[in-house]
Amino acid sequence: MQLSLQAFHEADWPRKHYVPADTATHRRNLHCCLVSKGLKTASPASDLAAPCPYIQIFLLLTLSSFYSLLHTMSNVFTFVKPSAFKPRTEIYQGSFTASSEVEAMQPVYRVYHKGRVLDIAPADSNETPIITCRLEGFRRRRGKLYGSNTIAPINMEGRIKDNWIIHDFEGNQYKWKIKSFRGPAWVLLDENENIIASFDRSAWRRHVNGRLTITKPVSKDFLLIILLTNRLVLRTVQDKETAASAAVAT
Repeated sequence: MQLSLQAFHEADWPRKHYVPADTATHRRNLHCCLVSKGLKTASPASDLAAPCPYIQIFLLLTLSSFYSLLHTMSNVFTFVKPSAFKPRTEIYQGSFTASSEVEAMQPVYRVYHKGRVLDIAPADSNETPIITCRLEGFRRRRGKLYGSNTIAPINMEGRIKDNWIIHDFEGNQYKWKIKSFRGPAWVLLDENENIIASFDRSAWRRHVNGRLTITKPVSKDFLLIILLTNRLVLRTVQDKETAASAAVAT
């Protein structure tokens, strides 16, 4: 089940939840059932004016659990690298800890990465990229994000730090803050140091790289930028780990 993050946060909850109108026979049967269980004593006719409070409570609890599940699925994305020999990362909506959990599922997005170029595309769009990231410079510490009609700059913070400074297509600046490349997590901050998203790879297994959680409402375009640049940050961290392991081995 897929639900856009923006649509979910903008949706208004109904103030009251009522049992849908049904036939008189159905109401009588429901009334008899409730009376037999000691839950209702009113006449069936009164059901037309006021629904049973027990049913209302049940519906409210059910809807609350349902919306909670939708929220969890809509703002969490699991990054899976299906093969070490294919230059792509598949992104699934929801929280998973093993690649076997998503074998029968369809990813929502795919990120392709090769050399200086990373791009993101919906998994069902014949792989047509929506946003492309092109890195520049000898050390690939800067680059640009290309949308349909807009361009946004990205760059690493300073000459030593591994933090990535990114911009959305409206010109707003954000920072992927990495405390340590050996650490299990990093966060995306806005200019006021508010956490917009966080990535956790502490429970990753085999092909599962980690889970990204969106903590604030974001637009569809910015969501794609977050997903794409998080993969860039992940590659930066993995390259650092590989270099550190090689140095220890020698």
